[in-house]
Amino acid sequence: MPRALAVRLKLHGPITIQYPLLSTAGGSYILPPPSTLIGALYFAYAFQAGNYTEVKEIEDKVCSPVYEWIKDKVVIDATVIPVGSVAITNTLLRLFNWIEQRKGREVEEQYTVGYVGLSYVPELIAIYAVKDEWFNELRKSAWGMTRLGKKEGLVSVVEVSEADVKTNINNVNVNSYFRDGSVTYLAMESSMQFFPDPYSAETYCRRGNSIPQPQLAKYIIPWGEGAVVKELSEGYRIVSYGDKYAVLKFE
Repeated sequence: MPRALAVRLKLHGPITIQYPLLSTAGGSYILPPPSTLIGALYFAYAFQAGNYTEVKEIEDKVCSPVYEWIKDKVVIDATVIPVGSVAITNTLLRLFNWIEQRKGREVEEQYTVGYVGLSYVPELIAIYAVKDEWFNELRKSAWGMTRLGKKEGLVSVVEVSEADVKTNINNVNVNSYFRDGSVTYLAMESSMQFFPDPYSAETYCRRGNSIPQPQLAKYIIPWGEGAVVKELSEGYRIVSYGDKYAVLKFE
């Protein structure tokens, strides 16, 4: 059975995780999606192994190598539990205009202004459902996680541990986000985000020069005391980290 890997991260400033297909400017997800979390762990693993590459060809498509992990179920799912208050805002960004310059023509506006989203949270507990035979290797690699999202989103690893996978547990307050339809729940306060589907090839790949069309999946983010989970859908499990709970797919 897969095991649950918990990585506690301290954030050293705001993080920016832009919506799919946006240019340099644009908003940010309030919490990192599963694909971002898996990518951060992959980067730490590949850097330590000395075989990091940005892209590779998989099934006649140009893909992030993270997609191999998804296909082989090295990492089956990922979520986060925010620790402390969460806030999101925007800030201005100076952008360079790529303008064709012609002889005798002066370019007056080489720069413009856009905005970028910033998410503030003191700490995150990233929780992964990982293949049993990969657990020890990824537990060691997780200490090398250094950022989330854009390169300015620096993080430090505070703790790496194994979280407890529960069976037949109901009526617990879940603090992580979870995929819509994975549980029956009651939440006094929650929000909704459409994350890139972590199981879709379009999240990680494109064919030739075609524009990728990532599939989006609806996720629920409970706030306050969390969401009271009444029932789990097939393949999902409750995972506990101290006095906090998360929902992850394990099959």
